[in-house]
Amino acid sequence: MNFLGLSRITQNIVNKLSNFKNMCVLYMDIIDKVYRSPKSGLIGVNELYRKVKEQNKHITIKQVREYLNNQYSKQIHKPIRKPKFYFPITSDDDNDIFQIDLMDMKNISTVNKNYKWIFVCIDVYTRKAYVIPMKDKTTLNIVNSFQKVLQQAKPHKVTCDQGK
Repeated sequence: MNFLGLSRITQNIVNKLSNFKNMCVLYMDIIDKVYRSPKSGLIGVNELYRKVKEQNKHITIKQVREYLNNQYSKQIHKPIRKPKFYFPITSDDDNDIFQIDLMDMKNISTVNKNYKWIFVCIDVYTRKAYVIPMKDKTTLNIVNSFQKVLQQAKPHKVTCDQGK
């Protein structure tokens, strides 16, 4: 293929992209006109999509959602998601409640002498953390790691997520 052939192909692609951009701008103009119309008022995604579809059947619901998410009024009145209520865990004294878990470090094991897991034990009252690196997470390794922690502190209660 010669240089002129590539030039025509490139020009054809540029023209198609330009047409696509113009269509997107046209679609956004149609959506904006319907959204700001006093007859329709400020409406939600599905109702706006239904009304816009009457004017142009090529507009997608994705384009309507994108348009609405960029509107200032939509961002201001977006409902605030309240976090779930979590029951606080409190402790009255140090060495009262310990929480244990395993931390996955496989993605950086090549730079830490092939340690893939870290046994983490935290005192709830003092927030003191005991951390022991492990090469694998066998039951024996976990028990040995916990015994190392028990040599330094004797908790009254231990909580864990049971491997979840």
